[in-house]
Amino acid sequence: MLRLLIDNDFNQIILRGLLRRVSDLDAVTAYEVGLNEASDPVLLSWAVEEKRIVVTHDRRTMPYHAATRMHQGKRVAGELISSRLHSENPHFAIRNPKSSCRLSPLTRQRCD
Repeated sequence: MLRLLIDNDFNQIILRGLLRRVSDLDAVTAYEVGLNEASDPVLLSWAVEEKRIVVTHDRRTMPYHAATRMHQGKRVAGELISSRLHSENPHFAIRNPKSSCRLSPLTRQRCD
């Protein structure tokens, strides 16, 4: 089962589409779990505790905070960062902190 924490900035149309298409998706929003005002480090910490991948459009600060956690020796459950520019045809980059590979629906796997 895919367990996700949806950041406040994430497009609700995309979220509804994911929920319709992925039958075993276990997604909660930051709002639903009382983290709607939480900072990125708090969201990342909560996601690790709950074993959830953070889903966001935040390309500016979320990757920085995830990298900072890893440099401090702390775990990151994972990040899924979606482009905000093409919400009708989103492209996802799934980052696994244990790998240098990024997955996308188009390329399936791309390693840097």
